[in-house]
Amino acid sequence: MIRWRNLDDPYSDRLASVRTRAPHDILGVPVDCTKAQARRAYLALVKTYHPDHADPFMAAYNQEMLKLVNQAYAYVSKRAV
Repeated sequence: MIRWRNLDDPYSDRLASVRTRAPHDILGVPVDCTKAQARRAYLALVKTYHPDHADPFMAAYNQEMLKLVNQAYAYVSKRAV
C-alpha cells in the first residue's frame, strides 16, 4: 500500500506513522491496563494536544493527534479491566 504524503503539511509523515499504531501504543499503556491507567494516560495526552494548550503553529497536527487519542481511548476503555 502506497501512502501519499501531503507536501504542504510537514507533519504528514509523523501522522502516518501514528495512524498505524495500536490504540494501546498511542496511549502508552499496557494491553492489560485498568480503566484508571487508561484514563490517566488519556488526560495527559489531551493536555498535550488540546488546542488551547498547544503551539498554534502545530494546530493541524494537534487536531489530528487529538482525534487519534480520543479514538484510542474509546477502544481501550471498553476493553480495560
